[in-house]
Amino acid sequence: MRFEVVAREGDRELVRALAKKLAEGAPETAQIRAAFSGASEKYVPKKGGIIDELLRSPLTGSGVQFKRYRGPWRKVDV
Repeated sequence: MRFEVVAREGDRELVRALAKKLAEGAPETAQIRAAFSGASEKYVPKKGGIIDELLRSPLTGSGVQFKRYRGPWRKVDV
C-alpha cells in the first residue's frame, strides 16, 4: 500500500526510514508503533478549528468590509 505524507523537508529521510521499517516488519516494529500511537493519542483535532482561527484574525471586529462585484453574468463556454 502507498501513502502520501506531508512533512517538513528535513524529516523526509526519517519518515521514509520509519515507513520502510514498518513495511518490512522489522523486529522493532512493535516499539515504533507503540511510540507513535502514544504520541498521536495526545493530538486530538477539535471541531470548529478553522472557525476559531478565522475569528482570531486581526480583521475581526475591525469594520473592514469586502464588496463582491454583482454585475452581469459573464459568458462561459460549457
